[in-house]
Amino acid sequence: MKKKVDKKGLKIICNNNKKMDKQILNKEIEERKKEQENSLWNNSMITSALNSMSHDELEHYKKIGESMFGEINFETAGVTDKNNIPLFLTDAASYICESLKSGLHPSMLTENEKCIMENVLGKEWYKKYDYVEEDLNDIVTVKK
Repeated sequence: MKKKVDKKGLKIICNNNKKMDKQILNKEIEERKKEQENSLWNNSMITSALNSMSHDELEHYKKIGESMFGEINFETAGVTDKNNIPLFLTDAASYICESLKSGLHPSMLTENEKCIMENVLGKEWYKKYDYVEEDLNDIVTVKK
């Protein structure tokens, strides 16, 4: 099965190099054009609203969109954070972070929890909480 693409980017499928009936082909092209015309992004109200916005307003709304949808991978329908870390890891890390903020010493974390923190926050994640590397295994730093 070979695919041909017309000038407007509409994919047309031809079976075994046989030409499709022109009538069917034209009908398919017209249906695709209607779909594109009825698209939300081809709406005249949207176009006029975008044209009336200043550069600063466009940047503001772009940032809002990125904060709302920047963590969604639409191709896999998965949710990831900006560093492409799965959501379940960032959730686990947030619970561990709250425990550390509440006074839990890093030496009390399991090896899995330490590994999660390293994957999410980096190799020296403990420095964010004013600890040293030795604190990962023994209580070296005592906070007042």
